Amino acid sequence: MNPIENTASDEPIKIWIVEDLDDYREDLVSYFETTPEIDCRENFRTFEAAEKAAECCRYSHWPDVILMDIQLPGKNGIDAIPELQRLIPGVDIIILTSFGDKRRIFDAICAGASGYLLKTDGLADIVKGIQEVHAGGSPLNSNVAAIVLTMFSHFKKPEPDTELKEIELEILKQLADGSYTKEIAAALDMKTHQINYHVRNIYRKLHTNSLSGAVARALRRGLIS
Repeated sequence: MNPIENTASDEPIKIWIVEDLDDYREDLVSYFETTPEIDCRENFRTFEAAEKAAECCRYSHWPDVILMDIQLPGKNGIDAIPELQRLIPGVDIIILTSFGDKRRIFDAICAGASGYLLKTDGLADIVKGIQEVHAGGSPLNSNVAAIVLTMFSHFKKPEPDTELKEIELEILKQLADGSYTKEIAAALDMKTHQINYHVRNIYRKLHTNSLSGAVARALRRGLIS
């Protein structure tokens, strides 16, 4: 939803279409003309034509939603996503394509697409997708949704943070200077078991099981001197 305009909820959703297949683009335009919820302001064959319009037109003519194909003459739809979002801040872009493969779906989502529909979807479903994205949702074709869920289920959890905290660096410095655990605990106003807890984290983060190994690795990394 374009944040620049504070439109009433009952106003039609302004859209642009970027589609190089003339027959399909004209079918979309004709259908939207009979759909009071949608105001199709512009339609283009290429990203470059849409880019020029975005640079020239006033805010009031900017779309809330752009329907865009992937395989376009010139710059493809996926590469065009961040460019149009830069030119029209807040615009939602729905990819509308014949391609439903994992790579294109992943690339489109990573590029910033708000939704991904297939040309095999009915025109009424495309209208629902426009309304959904305008309301803050992420419309996906049912097959695409299944692929997205599968992709995310295979993502590995991020590795634990390996950067030493300030307290861990201080403890390691004092250990390297020859201080004992009890001495460090007293100096830092902590309990011995708290110091031992931090030492275990230091070993884990530096991938070692000994004080000498921790000190050596910290020195090589320039963490202590």
